[in-house]
Amino acid sequence: MLSSLKHYSIRSILGKGGTATVYLAVDNYIQNEVAIKVLNSDFIHNIKMRNAFLMEANLLYKTEHPNIVKVNEIIVEGDILAYVMDNIEGENVKDKLENTGILRDEIIFEYFIQMLDAVDFLHQQKMIHRDIKPANFIIGNDGIVKLIDFGSVRDLALKNTDNDASENLSQQGTPLYMSPEQVRNSNEIAQQSDIYSLGVILWQMVTGKKPFDSKYTDLIDLYMNILNNELG
Repeated sequence: MLSSLKHYSIRSILGKGGTATVYLAVDNYIQNEVAIKVLNSDFIHNIKMRNAFLMEANLLYKTEHPNIVKVNEIIVEGDILAYVMDNIEGENVKDKLENTGILRDEIIFEYFIQMLDAVDFLHQQKMIHRDIKPANFIIGNDGIVKLIDFGSVRDLALKNTDNDASENLSQQGTPLYMSPEQVRNSNEIAQQSDIYSLGVILWQMVTGKKPFDSKYTDLIDLYMNILNNELG
């Protein structure tokens, strides 16, 4: 099915999640590598999931910032729902921390100031990311840090939460990096929750360790599963 995806040739899988898969592809017109995020076929006829995916795509398409991944095209073609992004060659902050451990102060400053700029821009646009974590920041080979994955974003400008497609699908976020209020209810958090998540990342960058042990995160995982079952 993906072999007929407009003028793109799929090369490999860059990452696969529960709702979408990201492919490395080549734009056959300009012979440029791109990344294409495709909604998994299991959800293609799920109206809430389609709306959430399209909301994510449109938010990124309209967003222009040097530290946020750029979406160049949205594809709605038969049973394919996808968007095309710049392919960023490099490693994410999660892998960087696992491979390096404690980072030098000057490196922390170089990366973290860019992460702050990206999140500050989102907040100025009245958005909350809700999944700020090391894996969602990619360090390009040119040293530029990009924020990715807007699947959990909440647009505060939307007055009617029925139009906020990501609401009520599940508890949003990644337990280790979630603020206490986000663990309790991801639909009622403010932008300060993203700042808390950035603080957890900074702790890791400075100490080389996660601020909580596995027993804590296991407990939060259990609590999240209970909440998601209740929401479902």
